[in-house]
Amino acid sequence: MSLFIGFLLPIFLVAIYVFFKFSWSKESKDESGKQILMKAAENAIPIFPTGWLLMEYYHRYIQEISLQLYRDYMGILVCITFIVIGFSIVVLKQKRKQNNSTGLQTQSLREVISYFSYYVGLSCC
Repeated sequence: MSLFIGFLLPIFLVAIYVFFKFSWSKESKDESGKQILMKAAENAIPIFPTGWLLMEYYHRYIQEISLQLYRDYMGILVCITFIVIGFSIVVLKQKRKQNNSTGLQTQSLREVISYFSYYVGLSCC
């Protein structure tokens, strides 16, 4: 069990750093930053209750779990939850930057018509 926690701990620390760095930055205060935080939390919310429910069912119906093992599982669930939050923040920030750099900004109608006419072969505008 300590090997599993030893593997998760560095990833957990990086995820905590990403979460706090983003949540304390000015980037998280605007509308898209708030959406990123909400989506990241939305991705991570089901992990802890689902893991806890599975552990309770295992404890009640299959085999009893010691208090030490129960605490280890709770620590692992918390680590996995924050890892998912940190990973989601990084992925959602990259998607937002990619959307901004690919030209999804609003264009004037004249630019859209000129691009269309160029590709179709019409000459107007």
